[in-house]
Amino acid sequence: MMRKDLPLLPLFLLLIVLAGCASKSPSGGEIKTGLHVDAVLEFVIEYPIGWRKDRRLAFGQDAGEVRWNDPVEEDTSLRVTSHPRPPADATTLLQDFRAEHPELETTEPERVTLPAAEAWQMHGTTPRQEVQLYLLADHQRRYTIALWTLPGQLDQYDALLIEIAQSFKVLGHEETIGTENQ
Repeated sequence: MMRKDLPLLPLFLLLIVLAGCASKSPSGGEIKTGLHVDAVLEFVIEYPIGWRKDRRLAFGQDAGEVRWNDPVEEDTSLRVTSHPRPPADATTLLQDFRAEHPELETTEPERVTLPAAEAWQMHGTTPRQEVQLYLLADHQRRYTIALWTLPGQLDQYDALLIEIAQSFKVLGHEETIGTENQ
């Protein structure tokens, strides 16, 4: 005599397997990401789900920052800044960033290619924090993508920052942006 609930067993097992696959995050099972679209600051980027968002706009200047703070490590944050009127060239872009962060000691910038743009990648330190960041600009805006954390903890966020930087897009611009045409 066959049991009627036996055909449900494979279906049940399949649902368990699919539920496990769906719960994996794009960043290797550690931190899940979502998609942030910001029409005012003109960008789209992935962000860590569950991190607290703080959006700061400089009204009348079309500039601002979106900051996501790690709910566990309160000194860890992902920050994306957007400013109008980019500098005239890549050297000025780097000088402007360093002038905005005089306490930050940075490595020599390295040119990298992101899907949205050619960018400058740098590592920086202060006595209390460490940062890995990307600087990029188009003919209308300049952007910074940065992950700030306590000294010695940056390595655990490498995969997350790479994934997030790779997801960055500029809204309203079909052409590729970069650092070489400034």
